[in-house]
Amino acid sequence: RGGDWSSDVCSSDLDAAELIEEYMKTERKPKPIIAMVTGRTAPKGRTMGHAGALTSPEDLGAQAKIQALARAGAVIVPHPGTMGSEMRRLLGV
Repeated sequence: RGGDWSSDVCSSDLDAAELIEEYMKTERKPKPIIAMVTGRTAPKGRTMGHAGALTSPEDLGAQAKIQALARAGAVIVPHPGTMGSEMRRLLGV
Protein backbone atom coordinates (compact mmCIF):
# COMPACT_ATOMS: atom_id res chain seq x y z
CA ARG A 1 0.00 0.00 0.00
CA GLY A 2 1.24 3.43 -0.80
CA GLY A 3 0.54 6.58 1.14
CA ASP A 4 -1.63 7.10 4.18
CA TRP A 5 -4.73 4.96 3.82
CA SER A 6 -5.98 5.16 7.41
CA SER A 7 -7.94 8.38 6.85
CA ASP A 8 -9.61 6.82 3.79
CA VAL A 9 -10.66 3.80 5.82
CA CYS A 10 -11.97 5.99 8.62
CA SER A 11 -14.04 8.18 6.33
CA SER A 12 -15.42 5.39 4.11
CA ASP A 13 -17.94 4.33 6.75
CA LEU A 14 -19.11 7.93 7.14
CA ASP A 15 -19.26 8.32 3.36
CA ALA A 16 -21.43 5.20 3.24
CA ALA A 17 -23.68 6.63 5.95
CA GLU A 18 -24.14 9.83 3.93
CA LEU A 19 -25.01 7.88 0.79
CA ILE A 20 -27.45 5.68 2.68
CA GLU A 21 -29.13 8.71 4.24
CA GLU A 22 -29.48 10.41 0.86
CA TYR A 23 -30.87 7.23 -0.69
CA MET A 24 -33.40 6.77 2.11
CA LYS A 25 -34.58 10.38 1.75
CA THR A 26 -34.87 10.45 -2.03
CA GLU A 27 -36.33 7.02 -2.84
CA ARG A 28 -40.08 6.67 -2.63
CA LYS A 29 -39.81 3.03 -1.47
CA PRO A 30 -36.20 2.48 -0.44
CA LYS A 31 -34.94 -1.05 -0.16
CA PRO A 32 -33.53 -2.05 3.22
CA ILE A 33 -29.80 -1.74 3.73
CA ILE A 34 -27.93 -3.96 6.14
CA ALA A 35 -24.53 -3.02 7.53
CA MET A 36 -21.99 -4.67 9.76
CA VAL A 37 -19.07 -2.91 11.40
CA THR A 38 -16.14 -4.96 12.60
CA GLY A 39 -13.61 -4.03 15.22
CA ARG A 40 -15.84 -3.54 18.23
CA THR A 41 -13.25 -5.21 20.45
CA ALA A 42 -10.09 -4.14 18.59
CA PRO A 43 -7.64 -2.16 20.70
CA LYS A 44 -6.67 1.19 19.14
CA GLY A 45 -3.42 1.14 17.18
CA ARG A 46 -3.20 -2.63 16.98
CA THR A 47 -3.24 -4.62 13.75
CA MET A 48 -6.22 -6.95 13.82
CA GLY A 49 -7.87 -9.40 11.47
CA HIS A 50 -8.16 -9.72 7.74
CA ALA A 51 -5.51 -8.08 5.57
CA GLY A 52 -3.90 -6.36 8.53
CA ALA A 53 -6.77 -4.00 9.26
CA LEU A 54 -5.50 -1.31 11.58
CA THR A 55 -7.28 0.88 14.05
CA SER A 56 -5.51 4.20 14.13
CA PRO A 57 -5.74 7.14 16.53
CA GLU A 58 -7.77 8.99 13.86
CA ASP A 59 -10.27 6.15 13.61
CA LEU A 60 -13.70 6.95 15.03
CA GLY A 61 -14.14 3.51 16.48
CA ALA A 62 -16.73 0.90 15.73
CA GLN A 63 -19.46 2.32 17.98
CA ALA A 64 -19.39 5.76 16.32
CA LYS A 65 -19.54 4.14 12.87
CA ILE A 66 -22.45 1.94 13.95
CA GLN A 67 -24.33 4.98 15.24
CA ALA A 68 -23.72 6.94 12.02
CA LEU A 69 -24.90 4.05 9.82
CA ALA A 70 -27.95 3.41 11.99
CA ARG A 71 -28.92 7.11 12.01
CA ALA A 72 -28.67 7.05 8.23
CA GLY A 73 -31.19 4.22 8.06
CA ALA A 74 -29.07 1.09 7.81
CA VAL A 75 -30.02 -1.93 9.87
CA ILE A 76 -26.96 -3.01 11.82
CA VAL A 77 -26.22 -6.70 12.31
CA PRO A 78 -23.60 -8.04 14.72
CA HIS A 79 -22.33 -10.93 12.59
CA PRO A 80 -22.29 -11.83 8.88
CA GLY A 81 -24.18 -15.02 9.70
CA THR A 82 -27.25 -12.97 10.59
CA MET A 83 -27.42 -10.91 7.39
CA GLY A 84 -29.55 -13.37 5.43
CA SER A 85 -32.17 -13.92 8.10
CA GLU A 86 -32.35 -10.19 8.83
CA MET A 87 -32.84 -9.36 5.14
CA ARG A 88 -35.56 -11.99 4.89
CA ARG A 89 -37.27 -10.41 7.91
CA LEU A 90 -36.98 -6.92 6.44
CA LEU A 91 -38.35 -8.03 3.09
CA GLY A 92 -41.12 -10.09 4.68
CA VAL A 93 -40.20 -13.33 2.95
